[in-house]
Amino acid sequence: MRIVDYWQGKNKFFCKARIITGPDWYKGILTGSFTMLISCLIYAFPLNYYIQEESYAPVIIFTILLPISIYYLFSVATHDPGYIPKQSSLFTTKANDALNEYITSPKPLLIQHKGTIIKMKFCKTCMLFRPPRSSHCSICDLCVEEFDHHCPWIGNCVGKRNYVYFFKFLLSMNLLAITGFVCSIDHVTHYENSNKDARKSLIVSFILVVLLFFVLFFVCGLFGFHLYLVLTGITTNEKIKQTWPKRNFNPFTSGSPLENCGIKYKARMSKPQFDPKAVISQYADDINPNLILRKVKVLKTFGTAEDTVEKKLQTLGNKPPTSRPQSPLMSECS
Repeated sequence: MRIVDYWQGKNKFFCKARIITGPDWYKGILTGSFTMLISCLIYAFPLNYYIQEESYAPVIIFTILLPISIYYLFSVATHDPGYIPKQSSLFTTKANDALNEYITSPKPLLIQHKGTIIKMKFCKTCMLFRPPRSSHCSICDLCVEEFDHHCPWIGNCVGKRNYVYFFKFLLSMNLLAITGFVCSIDHVTHYENSNKDARKSLIVSFILVVLLFFVLFFVCGLFGFHLYLVLTGITTNEKIKQTWPKRNFNPFTSGSPLENCGIKYKARMSKPQFDPKAVISQYADDINPNLILRKVKVLKTFGTAEDTVEKKLQTLGNKPPTSRPQSPLMSECS
């Protein structure tokens, strides 16, 4: 059995779990198809004009940028953004909803980072304390490390481990769109042939100018926004929620724009939270997903949650517990 057979998120695995995408993976294909369609029109009309004029520099530049853009689109759409596998609580039971709420609603953990107190909230859906800067994606139904946003154009989350690919995708798409836009304008303003085919070519080039103008308006704005986020060391999620009202309140920024870029670049090489290619040699119906996905040791329990609490009291010598029943997250890690 593959480890992904126990996966509880909504995201998809392809090619023996070598490709990880969100549930709306088809959006990345639509974005790539739209890019290729516009590129074909640019090749057929504006760049064809340069070929006829024996000016090959724009053609070479566009030909280099196109596969680079498609490559980074594929990389960000199929790369693990930093998914955190869900936990399974062996203490919860459908027989007592009040007890479930008591067990699965612990108080937030408080940690200190560079002199700043940070609250680690408990995610009831994933049954874990979210690491700092992490958030739960409602579309993928998983918590993501350093969650930035769920991109509707690529069909995947953007987080700690694929943000660099997303930034490079925006940069390459900007350069590609600018090249096509400039070539289309030059074709419209300088082409002087008045035959029927020439007028058809000019009409298509004019349509491309209008279309690429709106594309550039959106893509350039998005790139500028994320360039600002990278240089200041914050994420889209933190910016929208105003997590750090002032820049000097953010303990995760180094204060130097270049160092912030280096931190983002190194984050892509961070260790993933799970190995999607792992295979389980022996299958059991009552297998504990915590042991498989996160290698967390959980006390083996029998019966209902009430029985478990009663046994815990007996172990303590019939003394009332000073804290809530132990959850899988607080168990001893291997």
